Amino acid sequence: MSSPRLRERCDIDAFIASASIPMATQRIGFHTGQWTGQELLLRWDGRGPGGILAAAKSRGTGHLVDARIIAEGAELLATGRIPNLQVSINVGVESMDAPRFAETVLGLWTDRGHAPSTLTLEISEAGSLEKRRRAVLQLCELQAAGIRLAIDDFGIGHNHLHIIDRVGFDVIKLDQSLVRAACADAPGAARARRLLKGLVGMIRDLGATPVIEGVERLEEAQLLLELGVPGQGFLIDAPRLVLP
Repeated sequence: MSSPRLRERCDIDAFIASASIPMATQRIGFHTGQWTGQELLLRWDGRGPGGILAAAKSRGTGHLVDARIIAEGAELLATGRIPNLQVSINVGVESMDAPRFAETVLGLWTDRGHAPSTLTLEISEAGSLEKRRRAVLQLCELQAAGIRLAIDDFGIGHNHLHIIDRVGFDVIKLDQSLVRAACADAPGAARARRLLKGLVGMIRDLGATPVIEGVERLEEAQLLLELGVPGQGFLIDAPRLVLP
């Protein structure tokens, strides 16, 4: 019988070598049907998306999995199996710290005939970038080549302000807790709404585009319209499996 570690390695190898990967796409925009882009989401039917990514990260091969997902995204866009919209793909900080990862990403995307500006990389756990000089340099290299950068879950956890100043992200995705608080039936809602409007204004002053995540209720979608801020969530657009 094979050991759990061996099975884990086989799962990762099988994922990387797969001819195609089950993916879903979720459009970003307004509930009125105006779209500004889409995020590609992993729908792996083996260990599950969280399982395969976590396993690869623990083995130091997360950059190989992220590269395989980017390659799949480039193929899906080239073959017309996803909408002709800006494509956002999540990438781990550890991947950005891998040697020559920026070169790999740029090659995978442009070799399929796509302009770099059609890809947005969403950086998870961006707060740890301050300790990863190579990751920051590679992000700047990708941005200089035309690829857009997004910071995920802004407004919770580690303070990202110094990272935004250092890297200059193109898109800042605000955590869903901010819009939840602003639309809550509670005494603090008015203050939370002022805070949200202030953050949106700050992001725009920095030359970045704000996006609000986790929009699931009509009042939240209506607030987005008032602010002129695109959103992402089940009320805006539910994830749709990409057909083979």
